Amino acid sequence: MKVLYIEDNPFDADLTRHELRRRAPHITLEVVSTQQDALARLNQPSGPGYDVVLSDMRLPDGDGLTLLSHIRKQDLPVAVVIVTGSSDEEAVVAALKAGADDYVVKRADYLVRLPATLEVAVNNYRTQAARRMRPLRVLYVEDNDVDIDLTRRHLARHAPHIQLDAVNTVHAVLDPASGGNPIDQYDVLLLDYQLPGMNALEVMKGLRPVFGLDLPIVLVTGQGDEDVALQALKLGAADYLVKNPGYLYRLPTALENAFHRAQLAREQAALRASEERYRIISELTSDYAYTYRVDPDGGTELEWITEAFTRITGYTTGAVDAHGGWLSLVHPADQPIALRRARALANSRADVSEFRIVTRGGETRWLRDYSCPIWDEAQGRVVRIFGAAQDITERKRAEEALHRLNAELEQRVADRTRELAQANEQLHELDRLKSKFVSDVSHELRTPVTNLKLYLDLLERGNPDKHAHYRHTLKEQADRLSQLINNILDLSRLELGAAKVQFIPVDLNGLVEQIVVAHRPLAESAGLHLIFRPDPALECVRGERNQLAQVVTNLIANSINYTQTGQVQVSTSRTADRACMQVEDTGIGIDPEDVPHLFDRFYRGKQVAGFDIPGTGLGLAIVKEIVELHGGKIEVESRVSIGSTFRVWLLHAGCA
Repeated sequence: MKVLYIEDNPFDADLTRHELRRRAPHITLEVVSTQQDALARLNQPSGPGYDVVLSDMRLPDGDGLTLLSHIRKQDLPVAVVIVTGSSDEEAVVAALKAGADDYVVKRADYLVRLPATLEVAVNNYRTQAARRMRPLRVLYVEDNDVDIDLTRRHLARHAPHIQLDAVNTVHAVLDPASGGNPIDQYDVLLLDYQLPGMNALEVMKGLRPVFGLDLPIVLVTGQGDEDVALQALKLGAADYLVKNPGYLYRLPTALENAFHRAQLAREQAALRASEERYRIISELTSDYAYTYRVDPDGGTELEWITEAFTRITGYTTGAVDAHGGWLSLVHPADQPIALRRARALANSRADVSEFRIVTRGGETRWLRDYSCPIWDEAQGRVVRIFGAAQDITERKRAEEALHRLNAELEQRVADRTRELAQANEQLHELDRLKSKFVSDVSHELRTPVTNLKLYLDLLERGNPDKHAHYRHTLKEQADRLSQLINNILDLSRLELGAAKVQFIPVDLNGLVEQIVVAHRPLAESAGLHLIFRPDPALECVRGERNQLAQVVTNLIANSINYTQTGQVQVSTSRTADRACMQVEDTGIGIDPEDVPHLFDRFYRGKQVAGFDIPGTGLGLAIVKEIVELHGGKIEVESRVSIGSTFRVWLLHAGCA
């Protein structure tokens, strides 16, 4: 802090310099002996460069009030403290009215108090300067244009930071649609008591309860009336001025005080709300905070602690002291930790320790204690300890549980490693199966292609009487090749598009009936009866309609192809969570050795009762892929020369 001291007494100047250097070395003192020298320092082109002017009241070429008046008229950014040799009340009042930030009377101990006085003066000046820099927005309700003009001129000259807007009627204030600025944009409402249509008291009654405005109000009136003043203050008016001569000089102070009192009230309300929030949080949190005062002999005394301490330990602070102090709560096995922590704090080292305590109910709980000692340079010791303790019992229990589970986890890792090894073996097997699949496809494609080439040669070089037979065979082989390619494509689409299938509710009865009707002419041409027996109570199933249609089509077509006489019966039924579609025929049946391999790719089985097994060996494999993709399963029962039954189980729509 830089101080300009105007003092013509060399003894007083030297004494002040010596005391400030000893008590407040951060204060730099520059001394001049006359008002003229002080003005020269203050009016430097680069600015005064001082934080505060300390001026004696009596000077050889003037007085402190004259210097103060010059500083305030020039609006120099410095605080001013007046020093007087006597406790002359009139001089003190005059100094404060002229704008002094503080004063000092040269009593026996004034130099002891001087550093604090200078600090307070600078802080007050800066606070007031900050207030003046912020415009104060005032709405003046006054029907007398002359009074409005006089008020506006006075404020522009003596309080330019006060911005005055004026309206002539209360209607302009109360009606938001009147075209004026909203009233909540102002800091203070200045009301003339006597207004057209209603007085200011009636306006105040409507503003707060009806509009809910939290706006400080200052009343002015042309004549003093104690009853009016009392009613105005009861209704919440911040101040009350009578339009006596000179009232405009008091008006800026009244407006500023009204605004700052209202602001202070809001801050106090916010502080109370903040304190209440802190109180609630401290009651709910599992942490507690504390402060200890440390005596010169090293003893400690608890100054403050939050209520969470009692909730965690079960003890009040008085009960702990009676029980033998804080150390008595520490678990016996952790006493060395507590003693080490105490030594660290005594040596001004912050400490973070984890230890156990025993609560009043005998429960062992873990605490993590953060402590910070406050060192006082002047006394050369720790004077206070701030800290906070967190209940980490649940964390410790979780750590213990993790340790217990660690062995299980390691065992699971070992098991998973074995599973991965098995999975690798399965991948190798899958590669083998892929190679076999490629070999099978090559074989199955090569056979009809070879036949096609053979019969083409026979057509070119063979007996014309057999051309019809050759052409028929060529068509059969071409159809077989086409069917094989289509089946392979169907398999690839199923494998590549499984993740993209959109399942919706499908009417299974309707779907099956449609396919049965389509295949009935084929069955009749083979001398067979194709029958459909639906379950009327069957719900929709969850699936993709086209794929389900392929399943039904393949199973019905197979039954017709492998049945020489009798019938093919298709039916539906249901259980609690599944729907069943059954295809039963009176065909040739399936050899028991072929049943386990029936759904393998390219497996066609042996001849049964002299009947050659047609097809590509992929139809039933495709059926199985589709059914399993739908979360279902397929079953088969068969007896040679009696017939076969295929059952497809599917999920009801909406079932998991």
